[in-house]
Amino acid sequence: MNGFKGIDLALDQIAKARLGEAIRQLRGDRSQRVFAEVLGVGQATIQAWESGTGGTPTLDNLEKIAKLRDELPEQFVAYLFGRNITVGRSLHEIILTMTCEEIADISYAIAMRLRRGEH
Repeated sequence: MNGFKGIDLALDQIAKARLGEAIRQLRGDRSQRVFAEVLGVGQATIQAWESGTGGTPTLDNLEKIAKLRDELPEQFVAYLFGRNITVGRSLHEIILTMTCEEIADISYAIAMRLRRGEH
Protein backbone atom coordinates (compact mmCIF):
# COMPACT_ATOMS: atom_id res chain seq x y z
CA MET A 1 0.00 0.00 0.00
CA ASN A 2 2.88 2.37 0.74
CA GLY A 3 6.59 2.52 1.50
CA PHE A 4 6.16 2.53 5.30
CA LYS A 5 5.43 -1.11 6.10
CA GLY A 6 7.67 -2.43 8.84
CA ILE A 7 8.96 1.00 9.85
CA ASP A 8 8.72 2.13 13.46
CA LEU A 9 8.07 5.86 13.33
CA ALA A 10 8.84 7.88 16.47
CA LEU A 11 7.45 11.41 16.64
CA ASP A 12 9.28 14.13 18.54
CA GLN A 13 7.36 16.89 20.36
CA ILE A 14 7.27 19.17 17.32
CA ALA A 15 5.92 16.38 15.12
CA LYS A 16 3.34 15.54 17.80
CA ALA A 17 2.26 19.19 17.86
CA ARG A 18 1.85 19.14 14.06
CA LEU A 19 -0.13 15.91 14.33
CA GLY A 20 -2.41 17.50 16.91
CA GLU A 21 -2.99 20.54 14.71
CA ALA A 22 -3.70 18.34 11.69
CA ILE A 23 -6.23 16.29 13.68
CA ARG A 24 -7.96 19.44 14.99
CA GLN A 25 -8.18 20.88 11.48
CA LEU A 26 -9.54 17.65 10.02
CA ARG A 27 -12.01 17.18 12.86
CA GLY A 28 -13.41 20.67 12.43
CA ASP A 29 -16.73 21.00 14.26
CA ARG A 30 -17.11 17.26 14.79
CA SER A 31 -16.70 15.91 18.28
CA GLN A 32 -13.61 13.89 19.14
CA ARG A 33 -15.87 10.84 19.52
CA VAL A 34 -17.36 11.23 16.04
CA PHE A 35 -13.97 11.84 14.45
CA ALA A 36 -12.53 8.86 16.33
CA GLU A 37 -15.17 6.69 14.65
CA VAL A 38 -14.05 7.99 11.24
CA LEU A 39 -10.49 6.82 11.97
CA GLY A 40 -11.52 3.68 13.81
CA VAL A 41 -9.86 4.67 17.09
CA GLY A 42 -11.12 5.62 20.53
CA GLN A 43 -12.02 9.15 21.58
CA ALA A 44 -9.17 9.07 24.12
CA THR A 45 -6.73 8.47 21.26
CA ILE A 46 -7.95 11.56 19.41
CA GLN A 47 -7.72 13.57 22.62
CA ALA A 48 -4.16 12.36 23.23
CA TRP A 49 -3.06 13.09 19.65
CA GLU A 50 -4.58 16.57 19.76
CA SER A 51 -2.88 17.37 23.06
CA GLY A 52 0.48 15.95 21.96
CA THR A 53 0.55 13.43 24.79
CA GLY A 54 -0.38 10.37 22.76
CA GLY A 55 1.83 7.84 21.10
CA THR A 56 2.59 7.61 17.44
CA PRO A 57 -0.38 6.65 15.25
CA THR A 58 -0.16 3.31 13.54
CA LEU A 59 0.91 3.39 9.93
CA ASP A 60 -2.65 2.50 8.94
CA ASN A 61 -3.92 5.52 10.87
CA LEU A 62 -1.27 7.76 9.32
CA GLU A 63 -2.53 6.58 5.92
CA LYS A 64 -6.13 7.38 6.90
CA ILE A 65 -5.19 10.85 8.15
CA ALA A 66 -3.18 11.53 4.98
CA LYS A 67 -6.10 10.44 2.81
CA LEU A 68 -8.44 12.78 4.69
CA ARG A 69 -5.93 15.57 4.03
CA ASP A 70 -5.87 14.56 0.33
CA GLU A 71 -2.17 13.68 0.59
CA LEU A 72 0.04 10.68 0.15
CA PRO A 73 1.17 9.12 3.44
CA GLU A 74 4.73 10.13 2.58
CA GLN A 75 3.63 13.76 2.24
CA PHE A 76 1.89 13.71 5.60
CA VAL A 77 4.87 12.18 7.40
CA ALA A 78 7.13 14.76 5.73
CA TYR A 79 4.77 17.48 7.00
CA LEU A 80 4.96 16.08 10.54
CA PHE A 81 8.75 16.40 10.45
CA GLY A 82 8.72 19.87 8.89
CA ARG A 83 9.73 18.78 5.44
CA ASN A 84 8.01 19.10 2.10
CA ILE A 85 7.57 16.55 -0.63
CA THR A 86 6.40 18.04 -3.88
CA VAL A 87 4.25 15.69 -5.88
CA GLY A 88 2.78 16.35 -9.28
CA ARG A 89 5.19 19.00 -10.50
CA SER A 90 5.67 18.97 -14.22
CA LEU A 91 9.05 18.12 -15.69
CA HIS A 92 9.25 21.67 -16.99
CA GLU A 93 8.77 23.08 -13.47
CA ILE A 94 11.46 20.77 -12.10
CA ILE A 95 13.94 21.72 -14.83
CA LEU A 96 13.40 25.42 -14.15
CA THR A 97 14.67 24.91 -10.59
CA MET A 98 17.75 22.88 -11.55
CA THR A 99 21.31 24.19 -11.65
CA CYS A 100 23.22 24.22 -14.93
CA GLU A 101 25.39 21.40 -13.61
CA GLU A 102 22.33 19.24 -12.85
CA ILE A 103 20.94 19.91 -16.33
CA ALA A 104 24.28 18.99 -17.88
CA ASP A 105 24.40 15.72 -15.91
CA ILE A 106 20.89 14.78 -17.00
CA SER A 107 21.57 15.78 -20.59
CA TYR A 108 24.64 13.54 -20.62
CA ALA A 109 22.67 10.62 -19.17
CA ILE A 110 19.94 11.10 -21.79
CA ALA A 111 22.50 11.25 -24.60
CA MET A 112 24.19 8.03 -23.41
CA ARG A 113 20.86 6.25 -23.14
CA LEU A 114 19.81 7.37 -26.63
CA ARG A 115 23.22 6.34 -28.01
CA ARG A 116 22.69 2.81 -26.64
CA GLY A 117 19.22 2.73 -28.17
CA GLU A 118 17.38 2.40 -24.84
CA HIS A 119 13.84 3.69 -24.89
